Amino acid sequence: MGSVSECSSACQATDVHFVKLDKTCFKWFHGATQSEAVDMDFSTMHLCLVCHAEPDVWDGGYASIDKVLPRFVVALEGIRDHLGTTPRIAWCLTGEVAKNRPRQFKSLLEFGHEIGVHSHFPGETGTLEHSQNLNFANLGRFDLWFPELCRQIVDAGFPPPRTHASWMFAYRDAMTGVLAGAGISVDCSVCYGGAHYLPGGSLLADSIGRSDGKPYRPTETDHCSEGDGPLVEIPVSGGFGSYWEPNRKGGFDYFSPIASDHEKQRQLMLSDERLGSLSPGEVDIFQVHFHLYEFLEPSGISEARLNRAAAMLRSMACDDRVRFSTPTDAARDWLSRIEVQNRRVSDPADHS
Repeated sequence: MGSVSECSSACQATDVHFVKLDKTCFKWFHGATQSEAVDMDFSTMHLCLVCHAEPDVWDGGYASIDKVLPRFVVALEGIRDHLGTTPRIAWCLTGEVAKNRPRQFKSLLEFGHEIGVHSHFPGETGTLEHSQNLNFANLGRFDLWFPELCRQIVDAGFPPPRTHASWMFAYRDAMTGVLAGAGISVDCSVCYGGAHYLPGGSLLADSIGRSDGKPYRPTETDHCSEGDGPLVEIPVSGGFGSYWEPNRKGGFDYFSPIASDHEKQRQLMLSDERLGSLSPGEVDIFQVHFHLYEFLEPSGISEARLNRAAAMLRSMACDDRVRFSTPTDAARDWLSRIEVQNRRVSDPADHS
């Protein structure tokens, strides 16, 4: 298979843009969208990393950001997809992280990363942001405080967030309209195929009605129903420190992909299954979520866990259909492909 540089050499004498996709250099002419210019039979699976950037769960501090973040970014530098792109991450910040550690995340924007919002109820301290009682009690008041949380992100010097991940993957149908009204275009909160609860039995979200992890546009009245709502939902399909695999019984089986090589392989099997499900021309989005504190042990940073995460990403990127993308970029490509396909169905003569 030719390299990206070989593809560039083949096209550099022509007045076209190009994108290397499969075994051919597909020409991307001026005025065409990327989705229209590529082979419509070529399948893509965007791999999106979503970090829930929050204070450390054990003390409300920021040791994981201060210690793990720089090392984690370095660990990703040697990983590339077939287009030569390094992993792109949506760093979804809580209000306290945005206020207390803005410099660490602002520096990542120039490298193609994205700043999103992680909707812990705003507390006065990192410890309060983790209060289960406080967060759960305010789920029904989401419309009153979430827009202000987004303003806190902007006031800290970040661009308006476009990607959202909720506290503990909690979701209520009414949140969809609130998110869209606050400028969010991509949600990454749905754990498909089951319902999950707080330890005391309080319901966080019921997503049994969603059977797979593929992207969709939820309606504003049912977050599991596919429609033409204002958001793109990218369900959770994997994790580093933890993942809840749907068990087809309305619940989840927990495992930790970076805890052992065996569990790492279990996560890779799930991504391989998704790749195997792609139909010709499909654009899919596979979300992997994580927390920075998952890589921090009492003795310091766990190099073994970092190495497993890097190995997992490197293995996933071996398939030429996999592309590292931010959620907003992936959602844009997914919507563009659907738009082109719909135009071809409605007027096939224009694309013969």
